[in-house]
Amino acid sequence: MLNKDIFDLRLPYFPYCYTAPMLTKAMEWNLNYCVMSHIFDPLSFTVRTRFISDPVALQRRCIMMGLANLILSPFIFLFMIIYFFFKHAQEMHKNPSTVGTRAWSQIARWKIREFNELEHFFEKRINSSFPAANSYVLQFPFNELAICAKFVVFIAGSFAGVLIVLSLVDESMLLYVKIFDRNLLWYIAIFGMITAAARPFVVEKHSVFDPDKKFDSVVESTHYFPKDWRGKAHTYYVYDEFQKMFPYKIQEFLRELVSVFLVPWWLIFSMPKQASEIGKFIKAFTDNCGDLGDVCAFAAFDFESHGNSNYGAHVRRDKWFRSKGGKMEKSFLTFTLNNPNWVPSPHGQALLAAIKTQQDLSQSMKVEAAPVSEEPGSLHSSMEDLYLTNCRSANHDNV
Repeated sequence: MLNKDIFDLRLPYFPYCYTAPMLTKAMEWNLNYCVMSHIFDPLSFTVRTRFISDPVALQRRCIMMGLANLILSPFIFLFMIIYFFFKHAQEMHKNPSTVGTRAWSQIARWKIREFNELEHFFEKRINSSFPAANSYVLQFPFNELAICAKFVVFIAGSFAGVLIVLSLVDESMLLYVKIFDRNLLWYIAIFGMITAAARPFVVEKHSVFDPDKKFDSVVESTHYFPKDWRGKAHTYYVYDEFQKMFPYKIQEFLRELVSVFLVPWWLIFSMPKQASEIGKFIKAFTDNCGDLGDVCAFAAFDFESHGNSNYGAHVRRDKWFRSKGGKMEKSFLTFTLNNPNWVPSPHGQALLAAIKTQQDLSQSMKVEAAPVSEEPGSLHSSMEDLYLTNCRSANHDNV
C-alpha cells in the first residue's frame, strides 16, 4: 500500500496545511492496529469480507484511535523522550560523533524493502548501503554548517589541547585546579565531547565531486531509483529528496516527537477519507495461495496480472495494476538470489532468461570487461547489472 501511495502520509498542522509525507513510529503503530490487525481471519488467514465491504467500520476505528491518541499524547511524548534517552544515551556518551550521523527514515525503509524480503536479508542489504549513502550526501556540503562546525572544533580542540599539555606538566592540576567549581579533568571531557560531536559536520576539501558514481553505489544496495531522479543525481533536487529519506538521527527523533501531537488529527480527519481506497486495493490485489491463505499479489509475483514489461515481465498491465517503479520485478530478482533452490513460475523463468540474454549482450558490447568474481553471463552478475541498467535508463522499453 505504501508502494502504491494508498495512504496519505501528510500530517495536518493547520487547516489545509500539511507536512511532507512522513511515517513515524506512532503512525506505524496506529496503521498496524487500525488496518493490518483487522484484515485477516486468524483461523484461515484469509481477508475478512466485512473489512472490504464495510469501510465505515475502518473510519470509526481510525476516529476512536485518534481520540485515544489525543488523550494519551502527553504520556506518549514523555515515553518517547525516556525511550530515546535509554536507547542512545550510552552510545552518545561513548561516541559523541553519533550526534551527526544519519539513518534511513521509517518511510524510506518501507520504500526500499522489497516484497517477500525477510528481515535479516533486508537488514543486511540496508546496512551495506550506509557508506555509499553517506558518501553521496557529502558530495553536497552545507557550507555554512561546515564553517560553524570547523570553528567549534578549532575552539574546543584548542582548549582541550591546552589542558592536556598542562596535565603533562603537572598531573595534579587536573584534579585540584578548579574553574567555576569544576576541575580541569571535567573540562577536558566536555571539550572532547564537543569536538567529537562537531567533527562529522566538517567537510573534507579533498573529496572528488562525482555524485553520479556515488549514487550508483547507493542504487546497488537499495535498488531504489525513482524515474524522476534518473540522470539528475548531480542536482540539488535529487539531493534534497534523498536527504529527506536519509536524515540526521536527531532530525528523525524531533520528527517523532512532533508527530505525537499531529497523529491524532491525521487519524481523525485524514485516515477516514482513505478507508474506501484501502478496501479497494485489498480487494484488487489479493491472491489466495492455498495453505498460505491470502497474500498480496505483488508478493506472489503474479506477472500475468501485474507485470511491467519495462522491467522484464512478458506483459505490460495498466498502471493501476503494476507495482510502482518495477518493484515487483526487482523483488523477484532479489528473492531468487536469496533462495537459489526456489523454482519460479514459467513467467518468472522467462524473465530470468531475458535478463541472461541482456547480460550476455552487454558483455559482448564491452571493449574492456572488468574482472568479476562470477562467470560472465551468470545469473548473479546479470541481476546486479540489471538493477543499474534499468534504473539509469530513462527509456527502457526493451530490457
